[in-house]
This record gives sequence, structure tokens and C-alpha cells, in this order.
Amino acid sequence: MCSSTSLPRIDDCLELYLIVTDRHGTSTFTRDDINQYRHIEDVESLLELGVAYGLFAVDSSQYRIRCEPDASRADWQEATTERATTIQRTISNRLESMRGSGAVNGSVAATGSKTTVDSDTTTDSVRTELQRDDGREVLQHESDRYTSVFVSESDGFDAVFEALVSVPVDDCAGVVLRAPGEYASHVQRFADRLCTNSIVDESSLSTSYRKEYSDVVGDDKNELEFRLFLRELST
Repeated sequence: MCSSTSLPRIDDCLELYLIVTDRHGTSTFTRDDINQYRHIEDVESLLELGVAYGLFAVDSSQYRIRCEPDASRADWQEATTERATTIQRTISNRLESMRGSGAVNGSVAATGSKTTVDSDTTTDSVRTELQRDDGREVLQHESDRYTSVFVSESDGFDAVFEALVSVPVDDCAGVVLRAPGEYASHVQRFADRLCTNSIVDESSLSTSYRKEYSDVVGDDKNELEFRLFLRELST
């Protein structure tokens, strides 16, 4: 379902927000809590989009609404301003760091480095930087690097699995699955399988994964990208 704002699944996210508010109020809740409402499909994807749209805040596995629906305009503006201030502060810090390393216009290789860093996006306190390193695209989340694996609508698990075993990840904490925003649930299904203990026995993978972080990024509401960071687990 798409509203007049053209934000992907915004009506579904708003419906989930109102249901959560009715049943949990300002208390925290988990994905498992929402899974009990059997009429709501694709809960994880809706929660991730809700976080991206600013409806929910998340801390580890605990979610909460950012602002009550009947709050005043001032309260909503304050909640929005808090989010915007966090983004602005992080962008300022990144810009200062880029200037210190000699980068200009947000997209120049650091002097003496073989790695090109493009200004990409910042969400809340999380910082991601797109890097091209030896032909790979690597995203940095906090202090760890993740090799990109792109997922299209037509990809089946075999295609994703083939990509995972072919990309070099020795110097990375894991992989980040990337897809257009509307295919978030498609990616989540692959990730759920990769995060099972049995995946090592069922495939030639030497490790299983753990979901580390996800976000939705993009300046154009019609060209959003969903990213799901998967950390390799020690065998």
C-alpha cells in the first residue's frame, strides 16, 4: 500500500505505529511482541522502515514509539528536531574529518591511499561510509567493515549464496546485503536462513551469521536502499 507521500509502505508503517501505541503505549516492545498480532505481515521490515521514518526508536532488540500520536505539534517537532540534530552533528563531524584528511567536495581519495571514500549517509549515531577497495564495495558500520552483496528481486537463495562464497571477506567483520527499499522483506528472508546454525551443514559456508544492524538510506524517496549488516560468527 502506498499513500500520497510515495514513501514505501508508509500506510502500513502508520497502521503498525497506531496498533503498537494502543497496546504498548510508551513502553518498550520487541519484534516477538508484534509477531503475536497475526494480521500484521512482514513485521521486521515494517519495524525497520518505521525506525527509518522516525516513528520508532530502537535500542538493541527493544523498540519504542518516538512520540505519542495525540502529542502536540511542538512535541512532534521536538522529536523530529532531536533526530535531525543527531544527523547534523554526525555530518559535521564527518565533514571535519574529511577536511582533515584532505578530501574535498565529499568525494575524493585520501592522499596516498588506494581507497576512495564517498560521503554516503548517517542515521542517528551510526556512521556508514561507502568505500571502493580493490574492486569491492565495502561499508563501514561503526568500527567494522562489511563487504557489499547486492540482492535483486529476481535473486534466489542460490544466487545470494554464490555471491557470499565468491566475495573476499577476510578483512571484514561480515557482509552487508543491499537491495532497493521495497525488497527489504526479500533480503530479510535470506538473512534469516543465513543466521541459522544449520547453514554450515547445509552449504559450503564456513560460518553462520548474526544480524548486526539494518537501515534504509537515500535522498530520493523513490530510490531508497535497504541495508542489512550480517556479522560472521566465530566457528
